[in-house]
Amino acid sequence: MSSGIFRFFLILLILYTCGIMSAQENQKLTITGQVVDYQARPVEGAEVAVYQEWIDCVISEDDAKMIGTIVVTDAEGRFIVDADLISNCAIGVVARKEGKAIGWDYFMFAQVPKDVLIVLEKPCVTSGIVVDEKGNPVAGAKVRALPKTSYLQRLEQSPIFEPKQWFTDITDEGGKFLFEDLSLDVYTDFWVEAPGRSLTYQYTTNYLSGWGFEAGRNDIQLALPREFETQGRVVDAESGSPIEGAQVAIHPVNIKEHKNPFYPKVTVSGPDGRFVFEGVPPGRHFINVIFPFKEEIQWVDKRVRFEVPPQKPVQEVLVELNKGSLIEILVCEDSIKKPISGVLVYFWEAVQNEHSSFYKYAMTGSDGILRICAPPGECAFSTKYFRHFFQSYQDQILVTKGQTANSQIIFDSYPCISGLVFDDMNQPVSGALVSPIPLGKETVSARDGRFETIFDSREPCERFLIRHIERNLALIAEVSDSSKPVQVKLKPAMSLVGHLTDPEGAGIPAARVDLALRMPGWLMPLGKEILTDAQGRYKIKAVPQAIEEVEFRISVNVSGYGNKQFERLPIEGQPGAETQLKPLVLQPADQTISGIVVDAENKPASGIPIVMQGKDQPTRHAVTGDDGQFVIRRICKGPLKIQANLSNDPQKTGTIRAEGGDQNVKIIFGQDIVQTRHVSLIGKQLPDLQELNIDLSSADVKDKRVLINFFDFNQRPSRNCILQLSKRAQELKEKDVIIVAIQTAKVEQVKLDEWLKENDIDFFVGMIQDNEEKIRLAWGVKSLPWLILTDKKHVVTAEGFSVDGLDEKIRETENEKR
Repeated sequence: MSSGIFRFFLILLILYTCGIMSAQENQKLTITGQVVDYQARPVEGAEVAVYQEWIDCVISEDDAKMIGTIVVTDAEGRFIVDADLISNCAIGVVARKEGKAIGWDYFMFAQVPKDVLIVLEKPCVTSGIVVDEKGNPVAGAKVRALPKTSYLQRLEQSPIFEPKQWFTDITDEGGKFLFEDLSLDVYTDFWVEAPGRSLTYQYTTNYLSGWGFEAGRNDIQLALPREFETQGRVVDAESGSPIEGAQVAIHPVNIKEHKNPFYPKVTVSGPDGRFVFEGVPPGRHFINVIFPFKEEIQWVDKRVRFEVPPQKPVQEVLVELNKGSLIEILVCEDSIKKPISGVLVYFWEAVQNEHSSFYKYAMTGSDGILRICAPPGECAFSTKYFRHFFQSYQDQILVTKGQTANSQIIFDSYPCISGLVFDDMNQPVSGALVSPIPLGKETVSARDGRFETIFDSREPCERFLIRHIERNLALIAEVSDSSKPVQVKLKPAMSLVGHLTDPEGAGIPAARVDLALRMPGWLMPLGKEILTDAQGRYKIKAVPQAIEEVEFRISVNVSGYGNKQFERLPIEGQPGAETQLKPLVLQPADQTISGIVVDAENKPASGIPIVMQGKDQPTRHAVTGDDGQFVIRRICKGPLKIQANLSNDPQKTGTIRAEGGDQNVKIIFGQDIVQTRHVSLIGKQLPDLQELNIDLSSADVKDKRVLINFFDFNQRPSRNCILQLSKRAQELKEKDVIIVAIQTAKVEQVKLDEWLKENDIDFFVGMIQDNEEKIRLAWGVKSLPWLILTDKKHVVTAEGFSVDGLDEKIRETENEKR
């Protein structure tokens, strides 16, 4: 992601729309909005729920809780929810109506716009089966979906947690589950609680947060692992005496690789210090032992790793706790030293090795202070805080036995800027939206036109964006000295009228349209997101005249189509008048691309995450199956790029540039391939070998099969293929198979000959002298190495297979002859 786009999303979190409230300032929040369907029609009688995320310090995991009663939309699809905030974390707004897909929106840092827009798309059926470790169906299991939007980038990594009952189904006698209210542009994870099972198991296609099972699939299988009882004891490390009342949380180790990931579970040690987990799957796990803070006891939390073997239960897990010393940290704002409550701080031993065992979350109280016990030595800690703007902090503190270690986390306060807004009649303007550029808190001018707001001092306030939407007034105002009040005269603004269509000219309704200001290094949203109407039309009011170094960018996102992302929007219009924009055209996402991912040895690579992107294409994710195959659906015609794996090692990733609708593409680790629409030679007479510079007569190949290998000896997979064929050359000769190898890239003939001689390659080898791409296209070569096999009449019978599959291809030609 470019720095400009990253900064856009940063500003989007902060300035997403007007009317933002903070959980730190007010624990009450009224959320308003509208629910429409995919035709942009208001949905009456839709249920709307609001939840908020928070972090459970005991298990160090995100959780969520409903923060308002479920309400029903009126005849205009509008709703009002009064919410009681529980944290400064993200808020989800979710809506449903029978016969339509559930819709939602998600807002970071408890910031919600005045008018939330929820679109209920067309529903689809998503189903599967829950089975046990023997493959038998499991009845009565609770299957919970955690969906995430796939067509809108700002939502694709945000699974929806609540209301749980809306996203839960119970398996029938055949172990089957069914969801009928997810839209097609959704990926989803699943959590499963099953009778007789101790833990809640988590299922996804890949641990990366943007991935998941495609909605609309009906072949999903969720296999429960075998469980073993796991027991342990918590004791005093010095005396061996049992410790009662310790909270014991079990976690899977390395969620990226764990075969049976599960949601952490908590139990408590008894009077004898013992604890029991009735069921734990095979694999590597760890236990976090957390003792409620008591100044007179000062037990130190401890993490203990252990492994459950596949066939038998683990022996008793012993956790020996030591007493530590007190850390006391005050979190406050610098200018007034105002204590900040509810700040989550993470602690760990500064020096990490195989013996490290202290990791802890703690939260400040109403006095802004947190207290924990920590082991002696250097202890590192970090936190993130959001109050209007995002700040982070990291430091270390020395913990000494018998002493209290004190520290402070001081977050910057923000400079204020004030001014007066008036119109061209020199009358004060109330209700104008005022936003410092590039990073400031949006505010509204008062009745006398005055305003006061703050900005992030890390980015100097050089301009203001000021808009009055109802009066269609706007201005980008320069700020020469932010320490002095500014006076701003609003001017008549432009109203942009646009039309969003498909390639046939039909309007696309319920599309999300964003207009942004592009400045050097920054993208800033002009205002809140709007939706196109039933005819695909939209109107953006109060658009200021662009000034030097500022231009407009537009983004459009809608389910079932491609998108526009920050596309430059030239505007030529007169202030105070409507400006008709050129229609925006989106391609339907009605194409599919499929293929295979192989490693450098040309072997299928399973479980590999795949991401597909392209200009005006929706972003799509997939994961390869056991055979390395993948399918990506709901994409558009046109160019695209697919990357397999996200490793920093270029030899463990591969890319291909292809077209929507291509099939059987091949991605090879270590290669960046350009896919072209090659012809297939199967069933056709073999092309003339003379153009390949092969010294081969017709007598050499008469009544013999020909095996042609296009290769590049500069690439390891190609070299390996040649060496494998060399080992089998005599065997294949006895089967009347003539091997011909073609070096595709032109290299020095001397170097090629030396390599052939060193490796004792004893079959026909030629080299393409020029027009490599033309020849590869004519011969249908999609990737390297590329094998082609003919029958004895030199009709092509197979292409694009591996050396391991050669015998099968030969047998197939023999069977066809019989």
